[in-house]
Amino acid sequence: MKKIYVYLLLTFMLVGIFALTGCNDAGETYNSPVVGTWGWDQGDIWRYQFNPDGTGDRGVVGQDDFREFTWSTRGDILRINLIGELRDNVTRDELWDFVIVDDVLTITSRQLTHIRWSYNRQY
Repeated sequence: MKKIYVYLLLTFMLVGIFALTGCNDAGETYNSPVVGTWGWDQGDIWRYQFNPDGTGDRGVVGQDDFREFTWSTRGDILRINLIGELRDNVTRDELWDFVIVDDVLTITSRQLTHIRWSYNRQY
């Protein structure tokens, strides 16, 4: 019985630690190379904005339909959580491999084959 108690206690502790490390506390900043503004390399008409607090938006420059999202990186994987993309209060996750070379961000979808886009850093 004592072994089961210890096992359960350790399990709850580990779950709690993993849950806390996944949270974005208010004021947390991201020290990721994707922080900044990126314009599509085919004419800068499509723009991504990655804010240091893990929020951002994307859309067509000059239009008012920018989509807000939250984001994070782990290694060379970029996760974008789109808010309300499908319908209100529904989040859709996107997973991308990313690389930055000479201020060009290239993202390749981990979910759909043959989807790759490049964006130039904007200052």
